[in-house]
Amino acid sequence: MGDPQYWQGPRGPALLIAVFLLLLFLGPIALRLGILDPLLDRITGLPIWKAPAWTKMRTPVIIFLVIGSLAALLAYAVHSRRNEIALRREYAGSQGWSYSLNDGGQEITARLERIFRDFDFGPAADMMTVETGRRNTYLLFTSLKHRDAAASRHRTSKVACLIESGEFPVEAVPVVIGMREWRGDALTLAVWPEVDIGFSLFSEKFFVQSEDPAWARKVVNGSMRAVLTEYIGRPSYTPAAITIGPGGAVVTAPPDLSIKRLPDLVDLARLVEATVEW
Repeated sequence: MGDPQYWQGPRGPALLIAVFLLLLFLGPIALRLGILDPLLDRITGLPIWKAPAWTKMRTPVIIFLVIGSLAALLAYAVHSRRNEIALRREYAGSQGWSYSLNDGGQEITARLERIFRDFDFGPAADMMTVETGRRNTYLLFTSLKHRDAAASRHRTSKVACLIESGEFPVEAVPVVIGMREWRGDALTLAVWPEVDIGFSLFSEKFFVQSEDPAWARKVVNGSMRAVLTEYIGRPSYTPAAITIGPGGAVVTAPPDLSIKRLPDLVDLARLVEATVEW
């Protein structure tokens, strides 16, 4: 949270609004329990509260403060979103990538869902096109939800790197590779059984999930295990989950990932592409 980008992203404004609403909810409870009585006694004893002007204007002032606070929070959220867009566009340009807002639509969503199969994706709010041609690589700011999840369950926001090429199987069940140290980031994908891949340095650092264990062991071959073990052994690496499916793979990370870490997702996706076998 010390990273300024945290407050420019979606979580900063959301956190402030949540705190504000929590205070509105807890205020009446605290009053009912008498927790604030000593403080209120001191405040209500001030002469200003007995002045005729305050008695007359009390209700409008309270309403104005509540509406003004909500309006200020909304304005802050809009301002943060604009800063976020400007930051992402500028960074994409510095990397030689193209940036598009609310682009891709159903086409990109369908390509993501083809790889994940059991998940629904929301429209990509932002997209950076890293490369197209023999290999297509995109960075997306999107959200996902399992199709069998309760209707009341919200989508989980993610930063995703989609990579597509002829190196990936055309037809396949999804295979998820998660980092044990950051297992929480892969919990949103934990709908398939964990595959027993035997004891090794790789299995100490990673876990694999798929409905087809034999297929998963074939896809996550020795070369891929060695490359991913080397990756996680770097002094600085970006925690992520990898999903390999028909035609490509998707590397996902939390939505508050520093923008300077985006190239790490691209590099990780290319490492998977270079070692996948089927």
